[in-house]
Formats: sequence, structure tokens, C-alpha cells
Amino acid sequence: MAREMGESVDKALEPNSNMKTITVVHGVSRLTREVEDTTTFGDIRQDATIRAALGTSENVRVLLDGTPMGDAVQIPNVAGGIVVRLETAANTKATLA
Repeated sequence: MAREMGESVDKALEPNSNMKTITVVHGVSRLTREVEDTTTFGDIRQDATIRAALGTSENVRVLLDGTPMGDAVQIPNVAGGIVVRLETAANTKATLA
């Protein structure tokens, strides 16, 4: 029985290969969390919990190394995690034709 309990403790301490670490930065605020392997940049941008914790509005875009990322792009799996920045998106005006 002790061996079985030890094995379950060992499994609990193993990193979950289906998760990745992401740090989201907005201004001077930052939030680090574990996300599923299938998480996209759009999931991060639309997550109301992340936006509330960082004090952002819905009108943001996600930047990775200064490059805007599309909503459908999956977050890369990088050892040690990645850092993305939420930036207020510029308002665009419709042009009259």
C-alpha cells in the first residue's frame, strides 16, 4: 500500500505534458498561469479573467516578441514558458468610399 501511495505522489509531482506556462503582461502588471496545449492567442485575448486581473479592456491585441498574433494561432510550447504582451488595439475608423 505504501508503494502505491508513493507512486501516486510521484505522478502528482510530474509536470503535466498537456500544459504550458504563459506570462501575460499589460503595462507594469503581469500574470503567469498554466494553459492547455491547445490554447490559442485568441483564447488569451478573450479571457475575461486575465483581462480583469490586468485591468485591460476587450479592445486589446496579443503581441509575441513585438509581433501581433492572430486569434487562431496556437501558443508555442517553449521550455520555461513564454511571455506575451497585451496592448490596447488602435481604434480604426471606416473610410468612406
